Order: sequence, then C-alpha cells, then structure tokens
Amino acid sequence: MTYRRFVSMGVCWAVIAWPATTLAWRGGPPPYRNGGIAANGTSCRLCHGSTIGGGSVQILGAPSNYVLNRIYDLSVRVADNSKAGAGFEVSAESPTGVFLGTMIVSDPVHTDHPFGETGFVAHTGAGVDNAVANWIAMGRSATYNFQWRAPATASGPVTFYAAGNAINNNFSNSGDIIYLTNVTAQPTACLAGDVNGSESVDGDDVGPFVRVLINGSIDAIELCAADLNTDGVVDMEDAKLLVNLLIGL
Repeated sequence: MTYRRFVSMGVCWAVIAWPATTLAWRGGPPPYRNGGIAANGTSCRLCHGSTIGGGSVQILGAPSNYVLNRIYDLSVRVADNSKAGAGFEVSAESPTGVFLGTMIVSDPVHTDHPFGETGFVAHTGAGVDNAVANWIAMGRSATYNFQWRAPATASGPVTFYAAGNAINNNFSNSGDIIYLTNVTAQPTACLAGDVNGSESVDGDDVGPFVRVLINGSIDAIELCAADLNTDGVVDMEDAKLLVNLLIGL
C-alpha cells in the first residue's frame, strides 16, 4: 500500500491511501516514522511538531557487539514527567537503511508490526492504554518489550532507531512530544572454536567451551567462538563440531 497522507490524533493516525482510505487508530503508528535511514529521517514529528521536552526515549538491551543469529531481548522506554502515556516505533537498519536481522513481536498484546511492516515494531492500542493506566506507577514512563534476532550472515554494523511519543492523552496531535534516539551494535569477529581467545583452536578451548555450554555467557566474542554452527545457541551440535576441529589438528 502507498501511504499518501498521515493525520495524527494523539497516538491515532488516519491514513489516506490511494485508492482506498484506511483508518489506523490508537492501535499503532504508520511505519517509517521513527527517524531512521529507511524513513529518510521522517519521524512522528511530521504531525506532532518538534517541541523540545524534558523527557527521553531509550533503547535498552542492545548489544555493543552482536553474535550472528542470536536473539536479544530489547526494550524501548519513553519517559516524560509532564505527560500521561506513550507510544513508540523502532527498527534495526544498516548504514544504508536496509533492515537487518528480524524484529520479533514478543508481546503481541502491547506491540505489533505496524501495518504489517515487519521491519518495525510499534505500540498497539492496548499498549498505549496500558501505558496511560500505569504511567505514574512506572515513574511517569512506559517500557515496551520486543526481541531482535541478529543477521545469520556477516552484515556489518546495525543501528536501532526509535521514536517515542510522550502523549497528553487528549486524542489530538497537539501537546505531544516526540523523542528520537539510536544506538549501534557492531558485529562480533571471532575464530570458531577459539573460546579462550588464544587466537588458535586447541585442547585449551575445551574447558571454556564446556563452561559456556553449561552456564552460558554474556561475552559476545566467547559466545561467537562457542557457537560453531552460528545458529544462535551453544549446544551439543557445537560440541560435535569442536571435537571434529580438534581431531583434525
């Protein structure tokens, strides 16, 4: 569908498309409104204006270095002491605006892919209602959760772009404040099987591998080296590959 015009009401959007007219309500923003490269820098400020506020939007949980094919738990938090609720939109993009990895809707009640555009995750109507209902209890903020699966093949840096709409809940685009942010994750470079970081694969990697297999790890390079088949998890399939590498030495 080609979007011709977006008219916003609070966090409600009327979307006028040719030849049909589609109404997108409080249930979610149109895609390509988060200030990212794919959106050519366009954001919710197109309808809500560029008023500067004292709040913020944050992308939480994004790795400094990502491991291929690994799933990450991420959040967008919008805060503003002067407002009453919030919505959001987020994407993960290459330096040229290509969507990278997979945006996963892990909370289908409060989030969704806006207009079916899987390159984005955004709020739903239930998400905004929940934000308004719990705004004060949550420190005048709202947090939306989702997941991102890193690309399965080497793809370079990934930048997450997020827009947060702090609303006054008057069902109009007046009085709302749009906050924008982004954070970049770099790919992890590793030698498959070199779990101890010695720049070679040998028997000394067995102990560290077993530790990661049993206990997990938060170290991106260690995880990268232990995930020999790059499927996003360290399991017995990786153990078999490590044994094959060691036998072949």
